[in-house]
Amino acid sequence: MNLFSVLLLITVLFFIFLLIKPIFKKNKICVICASVFISWIFFLILFWKGKFLDKTILAILIGESTLGIFYLIENKVKEELKLFGLPFLLTLILIGYTFIEGFNYSFNIVYFLVLIWGLFFIIYSFKDNGKLENIARKLVECCKRW
Repeated sequence: MNLFSVLLLITVLFFIFLLIKPIFKKNKICVICASVFISWIFFLILFWKGKFLDKTILAILIGESTLGIFYLIENKVKEELKLFGLPFLLTLILIGYTFIEGFNYSFNIVYFLVLIWGLFFIIYSFKDNGKLENIARKLVECCKRW
């Protein structure tokens, strides 16, 4: 299997999902997102069985989904919770990495993520207090006003 197989599967799934999308009442599914997600799940299973060996393609597809999840959640949470964007994204990256490489990383990574989550939680807890209020606002607005 190669890149062509991946692109072909995504394309076929895209048109299948596009055709069946009207059947669902809420009709809020992103056809491209679903196509990419199902594709990388399929190729990840093949990867785990030793039948698909291209980690690069797999990583790209998983990366697309992790960023898609990040944006989906970011659009649904309260403005003040957007402060946790960086630790959330870093956690999604670690989860994606773990799908491909397993738990093949040092616990320093986990400690780092816990530390980052803790730091952001402290900032969140004191977000209405002087200097931390400014930091919290900057963290929420990090991706706005380019």
